[in-house]
Amino acid sequence: MYFPEYKGVFGDLHSAVSLKTLLEFPTSDAVRKAGKPKISEKIASLRRSEKCATDKAETLLAAATRNPFRKAPFQSHLISLEMYISMLLHYREHLTALEKQMDAIANEIEEYKIIQSINPVSDENRCKHV
Repeated sequence: MYFPEYKGVFGDLHSAVSLKTLLEFPTSDAVRKAGKPKISEKIASLRRSEKCATDKAETLLAAATRNPFRKAPFQSHLISLEMYISMLLHYREHLTALEKQMDAIANEIEEYKIIQSINPVSDENRCKHV
């Protein structure tokens, strides 16, 4: 990755907002060229409040300024990055669909409903108990 400073911008590097932002602005040079308004708009479009989007845009611009690598040396690296991010996003969609299917099946099981009535048990643990 030629934008190591990006790692500290978002709390979860693999969140949908983080990945989609990195997909749009893959290098520190792309971030600096886009500027704060465009970055804020992109982040806000990904279900963030305007305030949060503006704060993240400022943090991202500061990270781009600190980044020692201005451009990726090879275009193929950016193509690979785009491919990997797209693949991660698709995997997330598939996992979400599988979770919904598991929940639907679990809700049909009587024992699951009983376990579900116990407050301290989290959703992930409820499926393990059934």
